[in-house]
Amino acid sequence: MNKKILVVGKNSLLAKNFIETVNQNNCLNLNTCNHDEIPSGIQKYDVVINFSFNPLLYTEEYKEEFDQDLKIARLVKDHKNITLVTFSTRQVYGIHQELNIFKESDIDLNSNISTYGLNKIKCENNVKNYIADDSRILICRGSNIFGNSIGGRNFVGIALNSLLTTNVIELNSNKKVVKDFLPIDIHSKILECLITNDAVGTFNVGSGVNINLGELCDQFIKGFKSGKIEDSDTINDQFMLDISKIRQYINLDISSEKILSYAYNIGKNLGE
Repeated sequence: MNKKILVVGKNSLLAKNFIETVNQNNCLNLNTCNHDEIPSGIQKYDVVINFSFNPLLYTEEYKEEFDQDLKIARLVKDHKNITLVTFSTRQVYGIHQELNIFKESDIDLNSNISTYGLNKIKCENNVKNYIADDSRILICRGSNIFGNSIGGRNFVGIALNSLLTTNVIELNSNKKVVKDFLPIDIHSKILECLITNDAVGTFNVGSGVNINLGELCDQFIKGFKSGKIEDSDTINDQFMLDISKIRQYINLDISSEKILSYAYNIGKNLGE
């Protein structure tokens, strides 16, 4: 029997891609809503996924009124049949000059953590403390998830916009800086696998693949058939995620070749 899923925040980029992926595979029974239109009768769902997010959490000190995850947790707490899925970030591990591979247990509050990272730590803890049952919570800490969206706050969106408008990808760090990049299509498939297999707990959701900024941007440029990279000497905010926990639930090709091919096709589509 297909699980009954409620997707909250249906218009976010992650939600739209997840909905498209699930509808192609027909393995989950999806209903969707905006964050301010959550239906009554929520108890009929097996899983509630919160994609909604208040952007004030990027820059402002934490306030409960900003916390969409806690809002949903309050709605589902008394319905013991519901698993709540929320999204966090690799930024909970801090910003580091040296390249580290982070496990889910590697949070160090004494490290250099951004406002966003600190806020998401609070969001994670508030959900766990409020529901008080770890067997009903799935927290996904995403890496640098990217698709073909132009503009916005993330690195790839900014890079694509710069390539399209100026024919230059201007980096504020060195092109040898390594980050954990994950195509949005694969992110959706990972999430689908975790939910289908009743995974609960906290998981790094990334590629676990060593790719530097230059390698990724080179593929955007090759696909676009024009452009160049301008970088600086700064080495900062390097990271990779240890994805051994999700490996037990997925059987997907998450190789550097797959990721770079995805980037090439994004560049190609940008030029068409």
